[in-house]
Amino acid sequence: APADTVKLKDGIVISPTDKRTWVTVGTNTQGYDSFLVEHKTNKHDGGDHAVIKRWLLFHAFVFDEAFTIPYFEKLGRGDFGVTHPEHEVVSSHLDYGNVIHQVYGPNSGTAVIDYKKLYEAYLRIDDEDKIYLIKNCLVDVCNPDPRISRRIIDTSYWQLIPYYSVIEGVIGEPPACSDKAVCPKCNARIPHYELVPIEWIKKRLSSIISDEPRAKEYIKLILAVREQIRHKTVHGGFFPTAQDISGADFAQYNVQRTLNEYEKDSAALASLVSSLKQVARFLALDKIFGLGIFPPVPPYTIITLNANPKHKA
Repeated sequence: APADTVKLKDGIVISPTDKRTWVTVGTNTQGYDSFLVEHKTNKHDGGDHAVIKRWLLFHAFVFDEAFTIPYFEKLGRGDFGVTHPEHEVVSSHLDYGNVIHQVYGPNSGTAVIDYKKLYEAYLRIDDEDKIYLIKNCLVDVCNPDPRISRRIIDTSYWQLIPYYSVIEGVIGEPPACSDKAVCPKCNARIPHYELVPIEWIKKRLSSIISDEPRAKEYIKLILAVREQIRHKTVHGGFFPTAQDISGADFAQYNVQRTLNEYEKDSAALASLVSSLKQVARFLALDKIFGLGIFPPVPPYTIITLNANPKHKA
């Protein structure tokens, strides 16, 4: 929630409520900051709902709060979850004058990102493909049941696909080769690229990310998903279910451990989904806003309390 009332260019007003509301969905109860969002304008620009939906897409994307969209979509239907206002506590407050750590995480440097200016840049987007990038970053197809031992169908592999599509949207296709190769049997032209896809990915990411170690970290993760998961899942129906085998009270998964263990360990697979999502977000943020900020892939932490695993990205 903002520390003070924030007035945006298109008439959106965000006001703090000083409350955090606890919501139960299934067996999972979490606390969320609450704030009031209003649309105050005399302009005829499609109605309040359209303007608020446009803002909500921006807010969920830049703050990585995918929860807010399904909450808005199901609001009033009575099937989202049970709120517990009696458990409300004072909300945390955020300076919207600099939201860099909210957007990129704690290891994102000292740059200043103003929420209002970022939203104004969002309103100037005239490329629908960039809106598609935002929406794909927010797609959620994962099984919401936290009880891993009960899962029969694990949608984690399919959750990687929209994130990978974001990365492909940023990287683009390699340029076509000008050589006019022809099939010797039927004389049909054989279109092909100047670079094979793997080399093109390496070249493009190295040009986008000036920090060479960071570029290599992203490339390693992206190529692993491309070669080991995307092709087998999309074209071959690869659909395994990883098991909860960590057995530790505390464990961290960096990129290397994630790639070594994701096929069998559900925590490593969750780490892979979380890591690819963040890389896709960072690349999309740069593509859309030109911020040039590429933090390290955050490690995935699993903490087991009272034999009930709780995952935190």
